[in-house]
Amino acid sequence: MPSETQIDLKTPMVRLKYFLLACAMISGACGVLFFMLPDFVNNWNAIHEGALAISLSPWVLPASIGSLVLLLIAWALLLRLVDKDTGSHYQHVLYAATIVGVVAILVRIPMGFVLDSYLGSKNYSYCPWFTSASNFSPPVWVRKPQYCVANSSHVQRMLMDWIESRPHGGREVTVDEVHQKAAELMEAHAAGEHVY
Repeated sequence: MPSETQIDLKTPMVRLKYFLLACAMISGACGVLFFMLPDFVNNWNAIHEGALAISLSPWVLPASIGSLVLLLIAWALLLRLVDKDTGSHYQHVLYAATIVGVVAILVRIPMGFVLDSYLGSKNYSYCPWFTSASNFSPPVWVRKPQYCVANSSHVQRMLMDWIESRPHGGREVTVDEVHQKAAELMEAHAAGEHVY
């Protein structure tokens, strides 16, 4: 008979919980790998195309590495479900998850500095007005500081969507066109029109 501190994995409800937890971890890892990482790669490629605005998050690569932790823990949970959680294989999976987690943290520490200096070397300037104020939002960089329209943060999403909808990521858009579009959006916002 199991002690009070042990979880009885023989009950269907506990097995279902372990299975659902493993599925949730796999879904989280897939979300990072299939949504965040491709967006990062597209923006990275847009730098070389001379796009007007770039949004690169310093969290994407560490999160991609960290998604391996989720996959490893899901694997450990599945091993437990099939009663293979004893022996060195299970321990190696947990050790690997720990090591990958530490690597993800160590990669994140310099990532912001690396992106800042790389984008600076490509003559991009950080634009606080285009960057969303929410946590973990990627900072936005513009090709020239003149493209950064002051006091446009309340229409930044629509302005970024407009820039990204232009051919070649807005490479051909002039400073005057950006300022004119920002003025239109801010005027509509001030009039109470829905611009989001």
